[in-house]
Amino acid sequence: MTARNRLRPEVAESWQAKVLEEVGRGGMRPFTCAIIAALGYNNRTRYPRMAEKAYIAGDGMVLSWYKVSPMAAVQTFVLGTTVSFTGDLRLVADRCKLTDADRIAFFDKMKAWIVKDERVVPVTQETYKT
Repeated sequence: MTARNRLRPEVAESWQAKVLEEVGRGGMRPFTCAIIAALGYNNRTRYPRMAEKAYIAGDGMVLSWYKVSPMAAVQTFVLGTTVSFTGDLRLVADRCKLTDADRIAFFDKMKAWIVKDERVVPVTQETYKT
């Protein structure tokens, strides 16, 4: 019996339940913690856990903060490049057989978790001066 089977039918068939079940199969890896954090299911008393937000560094690496135990220092954790991280998310969506609408909702939730993109350079009037 899977954890999803113990939920109410309307909850068990939600894309969130499917995603959490899929990523939970691999143990509490940082990638799993990232998805749990992005979906808003972080448990403040359980470890390991990822921060409630992430950012993309200037070199295209997806970073977040990770804590393995209450006594451990907070570490900056590299989740991979934007390309590899997106590929990993696509793989999860494929394994869950998400519908197009659910896939969009999943990726929107993950995008919302990334609060800053340092690759983006604002265009100003100074950019065009020669």
